Amino acid sequence: MTSDATVIFYGASMLLAAARGYAGCEVLAVSNLLLRRDDQVGCVVFAPVDAIERARARS
Repeated sequence: MTSDATVIFYGASMLLAAARGYAGCEVLAVSNLLLRRDDQVGCVVFAPVDAIERARARS
C-alpha cells in the first residue's frame, strides 16, 4: 500500500512539474505550488536525464 502511494505521489509531482514548466526537482513541485515558492534543488534521480537534455539543447 505504501509503494502505491509513493508511485502516485511521484507521478502526480512529475505531471504537475511538467504542466508548470518547473525545472527543479519534481518532488518539490507540489510543495512549491502550495507554498507559492520556487525552491530549486538538484534532483539526483533525474540528473542524468537533465544533463542529456542540456547537451541536446546546446547543439
